[in-house]
Amino acid sequence: MLFSRICSFIAISCWVAVLCSAQTTFQDHLEKGVKAMNSEDVVSATEAFQDATGKDPNSLLAWQHLANARMGFYIWLRQSSQVRVNVGTQAIMAWQQAVNRDPTNELSLWGMAASHTMTGDPVKAEEWCGRLLAAHPDSRDGNYLMGVLAWMTSYRAELQFRGAAGLPPFSDGPIEDQEARQKTRQSNEARLSKAHDSLIHALKVDPEFANAMEYVGLILRLQANFAETEGQFLAKNAEAAQWVARGKKTRAKQGDPAFPKFETTQPPPPYPAPEPPPPSMLKVQ
Repeated sequence: MLFSRICSFIAISCWVAVLCSAQTTFQDHLEKGVKAMNSEDVVSATEAFQDATGKDPNSLLAWQHLANARMGFYIWLRQSSQVRVNVGTQAIMAWQQAVNRDPTNELSLWGMAASHTMTGDPVKAEEWCGRLLAAHPDSRDGNYLMGVLAWMTSYRAELQFRGAAGLPPFSDGPIEDQEARQKTRQSNEARLSKAHDSLIHALKVDPEFANAMEYVGLILRLQANFAETEGQFLAKNAEAAQWVARGKKTRAKQGDPAFPKFETTQPPPPYPAPEPPPPSMLKVQ
């Protein structure tokens, strides 16, 4: 008799759980996820937005919130691990689902470019950045990221070249060996010029974009390395230092950004583009 009652209780409990689950709506899951994001609980938010996409797989809004939360989870994990790799992959997959539902949506294209950047795939990031700019030529963050990616490629290429040639990572003047200097110019000049133009475009869209100012300085510092004379090298470095100082001053004036607010009726605020490395990294003071 007791066993029968226990079985009946379990059956009723399961039925109630199923009924409650069925009555939970898409909006309920979306609201739960947004509440969790506003409490900086990316784990709960990810679960809630996943449930929302299950309720309405065609919702662009739900996929954008899920992708954004997964990327937040990826950043929150910090330490490199297979779990972190998996979360980053899942974030990109969610952004892809969002793109599938609206191929020219600016936030979704930015999410793909930014996520590939953060997960360490600059080639894919540049590809998606190109798609973003094809659809939205005046995208501030798209132009900025295109400049950043070009700088990253050029910086790595120069370090590799200097190592192979037996040159120090940094120098107090232009590369002395003419052949080495010309090879560096041929390898980097066009890419750096394009990066400079992209960053200036971003600054036309937002003249107070401090990160873009600093990256202009970093671009000029790399260009200084293949200057023909010491005077040209010093002039480029002086200009670079001015841009970096301008960026620092602008950032100090703006203060720390406020934590973004999430809403059920709006797409999530986009993740910010990568910040510049320490200026001392390239001897830009």
